[in-house]
Amino acid sequence: MVNKLLKPSEEEALLRLANEDDDDFSTFGQDDDEESSDEESLEEKGSVNEARRDVKLMNVARAMVILFLLTVACIGSEVAFVVAVLGEERVFRNSYYEAAEMITEQFYSHMHDDLWLSKTLAAQLNQAAGTTSAWPNVTYSDFHEICEGPLHLSQAKMIHWTPVVSNKQAWEAYVMSTYPANLDQSAIVSESSVSFHVSDTLQMHGFSQGRLYKVNATEDLYYPIWQSSPSFDQGMGTSFEEGTNPVRKSSLYEVMRRKGSYLSRMFYNDTRQSDFAVYTTPRSMIYYPVMEAEQVVGVVNLEFEFSTYFKNSLDDKDYQTAIHAVVKNTCDDDMYTFTITGSSSEYLGIGDKHNLDDGFEVRSIAPEGYLALFEEHGNLPMDETCFYQIKLYPSKAFKNSFATWAPDIYRAILLGSFCCIIAVFLAYDKLIERHQKNVISAAERSDAIVRSLFPANIRDKLYEKAKRKEEEKRQRQKQANSFLASDAGSVGSGSAGKGGLIVTNKNKLKNFVNDGGRFKNAFEDDPIADLFPQTTILFADIAGFTAWSSEREPSQVFTLLENIYAVMDKLAKKNNVFKVETVGDCYVAATGLPDPQEQHAVIMVRFAQICLVKIRELVLALESQLGPGTADLAMRAGIHSGPVTAGVLRGQKARFQLFGDTMNTAARMESNGSPHKVHISSETYEYLKQSGKAHWATPREELVHAKGKGSVQTYWIKSMSGGSSAASSSDDMNGPARRVSHLLSTTKPWEGTYLEQYFGLTEVSDALERLVNWNADLLASLLKSIVASRVAAGRPGSAPVISERKVAGDLVLDEIEMEIKVPDFDAVAAEEIDNVMSKVQLPEFVKNELHDFVACIASGYMHNSFHNFEHASHVILSSNKLLKRIMSLDNHKNNSTGEAITSHDLYEHTYGIGTDPLTQFAIVFSALIHDVGHVGVPNFVLAEENPDLAERYVHKSIAEQHSVTVAWDLLMQPHFRNLRSYIYTTEEECVRFRRLLVNMVMATDIFDPDLKALRTSRWEMAFGEEGGTNSTLNIARKATIVIEHVIQASDVSHTMQHWYIYKKWNERLFEEMYTAYAEGRTKKDPSEGWYGGEIWFFDNYVIPLATKLKKCGVFGFSSDEYLNYATQNRMEWEAKGQEVVEAMRERVIAKLALKHEMEKNEDIPMEITMSSEPETKPVLESVLESTEETADAPLRTVIAPAGKLGVIIDTTPGQTTMVHRVLENSPMMGMIKPGDQIVSIDSIPTSNMSTEAIAALLKSTAAHPRRFVIRRDTD
Repeated sequence: MVNKLLKPSEEEALLRLANEDDDDFSTFGQDDDEESSDEESLEEKGSVNEARRDVKLMNVARAMVILFLLTVACIGSEVAFVVAVLGEERVFRNSYYEAAEMITEQFYSHMHDDLWLSKTLAAQLNQAAGTTSAWPNVTYSDFHEICEGPLHLSQAKMIHWTPVVSNKQAWEAYVMSTYPANLDQSAIVSESSVSFHVSDTLQMHGFSQGRLYKVNATEDLYYPIWQSSPSFDQGMGTSFEEGTNPVRKSSLYEVMRRKGSYLSRMFYNDTRQSDFAVYTTPRSMIYYPVMEAEQVVGVVNLEFEFSTYFKNSLDDKDYQTAIHAVVKNTCDDDMYTFTITGSSSEYLGIGDKHNLDDGFEVRSIAPEGYLALFEEHGNLPMDETCFYQIKLYPSKAFKNSFATWAPDIYRAILLGSFCCIIAVFLAYDKLIERHQKNVISAAERSDAIVRSLFPANIRDKLYEKAKRKEEEKRQRQKQANSFLASDAGSVGSGSAGKGGLIVTNKNKLKNFVNDGGRFKNAFEDDPIADLFPQTTILFADIAGFTAWSSEREPSQVFTLLENIYAVMDKLAKKNNVFKVETVGDCYVAATGLPDPQEQHAVIMVRFAQICLVKIRELVLALESQLGPGTADLAMRAGIHSGPVTAGVLRGQKARFQLFGDTMNTAARMESNGSPHKVHISSETYEYLKQSGKAHWATPREELVHAKGKGSVQTYWIKSMSGGSSAASSSDDMNGPARRVSHLLSTTKPWEGTYLEQYFGLTEVSDALERLVNWNADLLASLLKSIVASRVAAGRPGSAPVISERKVAGDLVLDEIEMEIKVPDFDAVAAEEIDNVMSKVQLPEFVKNELHDFVACIASGYMHNSFHNFEHASHVILSSNKLLKRIMSLDNHKNNSTGEAITSHDLYEHTYGIGTDPLTQFAIVFSALIHDVGHVGVPNFVLAEENPDLAERYVHKSIAEQHSVTVAWDLLMQPHFRNLRSYIYTTEEECVRFRRLLVNMVMATDIFDPDLKALRTSRWEMAFGEEGGTNSTLNIARKATIVIEHVIQASDVSHTMQHWYIYKKWNERLFEEMYTAYAEGRTKKDPSEGWYGGEIWFFDNYVIPLATKLKKCGVFGFSSDEYLNYATQNRMEWEAKGQEVVEAMRERVIAKLALKHEMEKNEDIPMEITMSSEPETKPVLESVLESTEETADAPLRTVIAPAGKLGVIIDTTPGQTTMVHRVLENSPMMGMIKPGDQIVSIDSIPTSNMSTEAIAALLKSTAAHPRRFVIRRDTD
């Protein structure tokens, strides 16, 4: 950043100095730099590579552990899953096998029961047949009653009676005679699954197409179904010939053949199986013969749905899913599938419809079981007949009923457990990693500190010594453990002698007496120290830093130091300069150690000169951030060369330090130096001379008194610009001027209004422009807080502009309030403000308007010495510092716990000011405008000079009321419409903002008796003995007092800051007052009573005000700081004040004389219009003469010719003006020489004159010879 701040002229001068008469200057030290950098980089690389290897190994180990845990987790979870699945499979199979057994058992039981029912029924029919001789032409009148019981018990659909007919004609005649009326009818009798059809002709279907079966070879037999239950029509059968159906035919054949019972094949609605009925579900029949004389005379046929045999096999509760039964007869390929669900069974379809085949053992209903039953009811074995093969399969639903989430749950639990283990491991690893990073980071920081504090060789010795001590410690511990193991008894008794482990205080004292009381070294080994015979030491500090820091917050002080030291550290590393330490604002560096450097003096001088330029540019850049006065800071460097003793001074906070006379001398070179200059000793100059760099230095005219050495000759290092090393004119508030309009974003806001007479008249310098930017940025940050607080409270950040507020009447004094209430605490806004603050941004047009307003106010400040825009900026700086103290949570502690308080506590402790951004903005805004339009004289003089203005404001607080009026009217201009909409959004906010401004600006009038009495009475009501209540009114009163005290203390803050700051602003006020006196505006010489007046002011206003700041209890340590400074300044003023007044008077008179001379020449731009009344001239001339006569050193008078002189001068504010260089062909050659101190020019003292002022003086007198008075101690 600093490189970018260099101006082209200074950068060229830097290069010129680097290359002037020495081609190797710019390259000198680069080899050392590169070598040193290479060594450091190699060392750092080695550490980095080693660390990277360790990190890599740790990462590999971590990955392996995680991979192992993941593998175990996956395998373990899968094993648990498989085991659980296998368990479910085992339960499934056992349930399936159990179900199969129950189905088989039910199948056998049901078939057994049906056979016995058939046998019983056949026996009954046989008994009835034996009672008639007309067999088989017989009809059972009670056939339904006989079949009712078997139908119910067997769950058969129908029972048929089929006689064996041998005489076809006789049977037909019997049928015709029994039912003649029904032969021409078609009757349909329905039941749930069958429809029966009766033939409509006499020719029965069975008789014309039925195949005859012979019982023996000579006999033809017919098998008509004669009776059925339930019946077709009135209990009669259809005389359907069973032989026409292949299933029935084959079954009858087996019955006749075996003369026993038989189970038919299944028949269904199939074209291959023509039948008298159509079936929707497969059926089968049990045929049982009716025997007479060992001959089959009829057949009882139980017709049933095959699914009946599977019903009631299983329990409905335990088996809610299906078992599939696949039934196949060995005599054909037809298969039928049934589902068995609990106690019910249903037909699923033709073919094998089971849907699960997982390779398990399929259970079947063994045909041997039911065949054995039929053999019991027949005369022949069943081995040659058809039989059923029934296989039982579990359905998918049946299997799935045993499938639960348990395996997945077990797997998930195991995986989750391992994941938790992994997570714990990773968390632990993360903690370890963070701990390692912290350790490494701490080690790196420690190493960085060690690197910065100790040279490489010293650092290596320290590391080696630490390792050696650690090893010795381990050895001692090992020996101690061995001793304890071998001689525990003696140790336990406490009798260990010399060299033992137990040494009592008595033994220690005895050993000390025996040793003769000799002192024992606190450290066992020798210190690390060495002598470096050829070194160059630099002491560099910041001139004006102590006074500057007294005006600012600690954070701002550290911001400055950190930036300055960062720049110097970077330059030190680049130039191979070893940084020793920093003490406050002093930077100590060395060359020639730890490694010898032949050009150590050259390197250090070059480093110091570059630092001067860089630091100058840095403070200019930081002024916009750190506020006014930052650009006035300057570096002052002192250099000395010689031997030093360097080493590590052990103990608490051990560090690498340098000792010796060289250090003391270098410190004196710095303390006797000047800002913006490098001051070197004669020893350093000799080293420069040996290196061919003598032209870099010029002898200092006066000798420097060094303690113990007397007066010594020292040298200045020439400025890098080849000219004056004084501050650039652009840094002067009165430097090159531009119209204020160039700072505005648009046209002049005051144009066409009465405000033209107050604004836009002042011209703007670079320094003033920096102040405008800083003030605008500060106000913008406070305005942003206002917007954020509204947004956090749920209100819009801005609002359309309310009507421009016109104050009733012109008397601002009437608007003063005894108390101004602050808003109530908003808990919601306080909770959200931090989050909102980072998101809120001010629009650019608002920032531009705010900047324009500040620029306009700056242009409204007159060119007074004290009451100017720089003073307003100083008041703003102090106000902001006090605000920071009020708003700081750390500044307010809980009295009982010592902990920082909450936002609500801050609201109560600060009477609402700490949480109200509008009040904070108003405080800084008031500081900005409080003296705008001030004409440089008190109110009583202003009343005489401008009676109309005095009349307008009733002769009270004229300047203060006028400032409020013109500033407010400027804010009300249309140009600042958007700015107003962000400052206040309601009429209430506008009124409160106006009241705050009025009260605070009017509080700066400290001499009005009525206002003083008002403030005194209010203080007693709020903070007096009877004013300790916390009522809403009293809290508002306290808040009003606090904000007025902020502006009052800030207005005179120079009296409560560092002595240098106090003197600076005190002299400016004196100059303003004396200028008014010199111009005839006041009648009394202020110097006559200035000394006593300041003491009175301290005693009666400043110190009481600082005491009240402390009693308010909201400013933290700032109140103590202000009171301490005020007390110290009062004491110092009492001791030195009279001398200070006299010196101020002389300097002010000299300035006035210079301005008077400049006023005569029209070519000189006039910055301040001064009166040239004749009565003031004798006073000025007499002062100039007395100044010349009272010089305390030998003076010489030199007459310079007219025209250009060819002399380059070197000035330092507050000190001397010296000849820096006399150019070739100068008419002054031989008359003056570098180092001459210029006391006066044409009787005008040059003390405290800037380079530009002296140049203007020489230009104004260039038409005639000039008289120089110079001081030169030696020839």
